[in-house]
Amino acid sequence: MDKKNNNPNERLHNQRLMSLGVLAGGVAHDFNNILTGMMGHIAFIKRNLEKNSKSNSKNSNDLMDSVVSIESAITKASGLTKQILNFSRLKLNDEKKVLNLTKVFEDTIFLLRASIPPMIEIENKLEKNIYVEAVEASISQILINLVVNARDALKQCENKEGLKIQIVLSKDKDNYCKFSVTDNGIGISKEVQEKILLPYFTTKGDNGTGLGLYTVCDIVKSLKGKLSIASKEGVGSSFRIKLPMAKNVNDEENKKDNKSNEKINKKSAKILFVDDEEVIRDVFFEGLKFLGYDVVAASGTKEAYDAFKKERGKFDLVITDMLMPDGSGEDLYIDLMSIRPDVKVIVISGFSAKEAVDKMLAYGAKAFLPKPFSIEELDSKIQEVL
Repeated sequence: MDKKNNNPNERLHNQRLMSLGVLAGGVAHDFNNILTGMMGHIAFIKRNLEKNSKSNSKNSNDLMDSVVSIESAITKASGLTKQILNFSRLKLNDEKKVLNLTKVFEDTIFLLRASIPPMIEIENKLEKNIYVEAVEASISQILINLVVNARDALKQCENKEGLKIQIVLSKDKDNYCKFSVTDNGIGISKEVQEKILLPYFTTKGDNGTGLGLYTVCDIVKSLKGKLSIASKEGVGSSFRIKLPMAKNVNDEENKKDNKSNEKINKKSAKILFVDDEEVIRDVFFEGLKFLGYDVVAASGTKEAYDAFKKERGKFDLVITDMLMPDGSGEDLYIDLMSIRPDVKVIVISGFSAKEAVDKMLAYGAKAFLPKPFSIEELDSKIQEVL
């Protein structure tokens, strides 16, 4: 037997992590359902504000700014929830895309300021329009971990004056960009520097998991980047990262701009929307109706099957949640195929093992959309499938 597995402390640690993973997955499921409902309501508010913008432009613009900020915060919360799911080994199909790294940094720093004591100054030097290909939540996670570590180092300083965290982002040579998080805190000893990137190593006792910097290192490696550390006790620390910049940025940005400028056209497709969460079911029922779809909503697998059978399978598309109290999306799909073998299905879920989603897609489901999502994202996926 492997010696590693004989270590009782490590076994206990792994058991705790497995339990935490199960708990995290359950919390993420409920949280994603709430976020999805919020996304839907935000979409309604935006549309109404756009309609009323001509009559009262100043108030509408002020409200729109607030709504966009809320929408951005929901999106980030969604990204962090996906990171929780990744930790619990229930990975969602979250693809990399071209990101404006400068914008991601600005938004993340804005959210971080609330967790930084007023005695600590945050200084930003961010070069504009730097693009990378990555998952936004992963980039945010890198910055959050490094800034929080810098904050903790600064809080241990005896002298509470002149404390500073400096965040620098710029282009580097050979189509790379570089960024750093530097503090003038207590610094890191050479002995600790040799262990600091190892999993479960922490200097924070019970307040640390030992996974923060290990996760940062793992994300950087997955993006084919490089991480280096420079630190001196009593002087401070600097964590420096290099990432490859995205190629063909202009083409990607043009596609994005063209897509955002498209007007939503009225449709005539008939859709069966299945979700046991009332807030999600109601908001997307109304949202899809608003877009011109003919929608029937069902609160579970039995109600969905009965509606499908009553209409003799005459639905252009079925959108179903994966986990419901009276059955799974997989069971429902199999039952619907007995009535209409070529039924088109989009799977939605805030908590699903990749294996379960892959199984649904192997059966013939057309797409998977992880919660939370906006009505625009759902509409786009519907058009793609139909």
